[in-house]
Amino acid sequence: MSLAHLPATPRPAPVGGYPALRERLRREAAGFEPEAPAQPLSGTVHLRLTIGTNGSVLQTKVLRSLRADYDAEAQRLVCDGSGWVPGVSSGKLTSLDVDLAVPF
Repeated sequence: MSLAHLPATPRPAPVGGYPALRERLRREAAGFEPEAPAQPLSGTVHLRLTIGTNGSVLQTKVLRSLRADYDAEAQRLVCDGSGWVPGVSSGKLTSLDVDLAVPF
């Protein structure tokens, strides 16, 4: 992979940028309905994503939970996205972590 098109920052970034990712997460999370008899909640799930050298989400970890069903939905939403521009360290593609909040 050529490094010429990568962002100036070495941190991974979502394809389309953070504003587009936040809007997609907000829109899709708003439609989430927990299975009965669970009551709907309002809040935010905080995740740590490991972004691989090919721009895929390799791993997710819940840093701050809302409830197990919301945590699982937040993880599904970030894994089903349009991908990431991988991180760069010392001029080489590398797997790096990114923290992300998913609002419900």
